[in-house]
Amino acid sequence: YATWEKTYNEKFASMSLHEFAQSNYAHDNYLTRVLSNDLKNRITSDHLRVAKRIIRTKVLVGLLSEKEKTMARFEKRFGWKFKANVFKPGQQERCREQFLGTGVNINENLKSDEAEPGSPGYEAIVKLNAFDIDLYQYIENMFWEQENFFHAMVDYRLPSHSEANKQIQSTFLFPAPLDGFKDPWDPLVESDTPIFWHVLTNSDANSFQEIFGRCHRLTVAAKTGVLEGHNKDTELETYYLEGNPWHKFVNTDTTSLPGIKRAKDMGLVPSRIADVIVVNNIFDADILFDDLHQGRVFALFQHPVKREISRFEYLQRATQERDDILATMSVQEYARSNHARDNWLTRFLSKNSKDEIQHYDLRVARRIIREKVLVGLWERKDDTMDIFEKFFGWQYHINPDKQEKCRKRFLDHGSSVGRTQNKNKYEPESPEYELIAKLNVHDIDLYNYIVSLFREQKARLKVIPDNYRLDGATCCECDDPTTC
Repeated sequence: YATWEKTYNEKFASMSLHEFAQSNYAHDNYLTRVLSNDLKNRITSDHLRVAKRIIRTKVLVGLLSEKEKTMARFEKRFGWKFKANVFKPGQQERCREQFLGTGVNINENLKSDEAEPGSPGYEAIVKLNAFDIDLYQYIENMFWEQENFFHAMVDYRLPSHSEANKQIQSTFLFPAPLDGFKDPWDPLVESDTPIFWHVLTNSDANSFQEIFGRCHRLTVAAKTGVLEGHNKDTELETYYLEGNPWHKFVNTDTTSLPGIKRAKDMGLVPSRIADVIVVNNIFDADILFDDLHQGRVFALFQHPVKREISRFEYLQRATQERDDILATMSVQEYARSNHARDNWLTRFLSKNSKDEIQHYDLRVARRIIREKVLVGLWERKDDTMDIFEKFFGWQYHINPDKQEKCRKRFLDHGSSVGRTQNKNKYEPESPEYELIAKLNVHDIDLYNYIVSLFREQKARLKVIPDNYRLDGATCCECDDPTTC
């Protein structure tokens, strides 16, 4: 009926919706096709995954079924306000209400019983657009997720609310975009560098770094790299620590901001000298990367209660990082003191170190984890290491038998350096557990989200054989040790 449109086709005028669906004129999964840039071939779940990623990372979404909320969101996000010096706000508000209420060029003939669920025409269109329907449901979820960033700002378009909303507006803006890091499901290319984000402070987490270096024989950039006077080096080089001929390091410290700046000046990432870069702060480490050299962040997470208790016990006993104030405290005393952390991970990711955590802080944290991090779980170390190996293509090439024994030793027993004794086991409902849990409600929520991401990412890697590290492994020590 839209005769005014350039795309008007008189052949459609006499067609029923069912006939249109069965004709060559009907689109199938149009939005999924456009976003995945494939208008001809058969659509698969891979196309849908690409479409979802683009929507998730690039689009502020609106819904026709939620026109008022959608328009209000656009106004808030882009700072659109009524111009009181041009038109009266009341006139502009009535104009807005008119178009949101009745729209433009509404034609009653478009309201057909054929378009009702269950009708032949409707069901025929549904059959053609299964992937687009899946994508739309994903968009609906994104709409309500994004709503949390805007709900605190009321009537933003009205001049009278300008100052009241000014402070609120600044609170939901995302922290640094981390443009140097790719989405976990972007294709891995040769110029990408694995970035191990050291989230856990307990020394047992170092066992993963030992597996990277000692077992897989990867060259690692970490704090250890500047020992033995290498902090004074002016050019990049790799070396083995005295007494450790298995673990090769780069002469940089990427766990501190000064060290990161030094590594950048020395050209660490473009040199491709490091197989893995270990960092404590992903926001600081973002400066190492550019459009041609991107980082792929992966990290190990632990339940927040166990993480905080483990950190507390570690700081009681660690040689270099020992805290004498904590040394004589019980867990309950620690939880009630000013030394205890609350929701550390959510605060770090949302850059809210002091204020009361809001729901949008948690949303920011979730978004960064989802869009920038390949996640692993301390509680599932074997599966986690398997995921990392599959994702980055790490296989044994020195001596598979020795390397596998090395891997098993560190996964089973961890690193012995400054190792927490774990004498105390605090179970849920114990006073110690409940006190720490009360401090970390938002981090527990975030951890549960990370667990769901872990399952999703593990499922996506099912196409790669289990024990990938052994699949096609070679043994240079067995053939010609001089080539190792």
